[in-house]
Amino acid sequence: MFGASACIFWLSSCFVPSDTKAPKLALTTIFTTLIPAWIHSIAWPKVGTFFQALLTILIAVIALLIQRQQAETNRLQRRFAVFERRMRVFDATTILIGEVFRDGAVNLEQLFAFLRGIRESELLFGAEIKAYLDEIYKKGNKLRALQAVNLAANAEQITELLDWLCTQRPVVVQKFLPYMDFREP
Repeated sequence: MFGASACIFWLSSCFVPSDTKAPKLALTTIFTTLIPAWIHSIAWPKVGTFFQALLTILIAVIALLIQRQQAETNRLQRRFAVFERRMRVFDATTILIGEVFRDGAVNLEQLFAFLRGIRESELLFGAEIKAYLDEIYKKGNKLRALQAVNLAANAEQITELLDWLCTQRPVVVQKFLPYMDFREP
């Protein structure tokens, strides 16, 4: 690489007093003979191949990071899309329970709105939620039928149904929470 005499020449020329032209000559010698000799001694095709391989690996790592980020984004988008649909079922359920609590009664229009709101429940939730929503509908419909007849003999059943429906708000939240919780990934 560097010749021993070239290094000695360069070191000795660095200590020449500044009023002479020798240091300028030493720098000129370094840039005209030593550096070009050093540059020519490098196996440039091997360096190029090394950097090409390094660049390929770097591009692969960047592509992998981008792919992982896109996969995570797609997963969250799907989860959010399902969440919105599940939220509509949850809202329909809580609306019916809220109306029963507010009015102390339920009518056919409210039950039909509930059925429209929960029609996707079989696709979005497990069998437990579907059975629970069916139970709410059946009890709401039974309450409507008993109130339509309005017999004093039905007062106890009406009270039981009203009590059951009015206490379902916390139960609904508890049953739906595992399907809608975003706190855990």
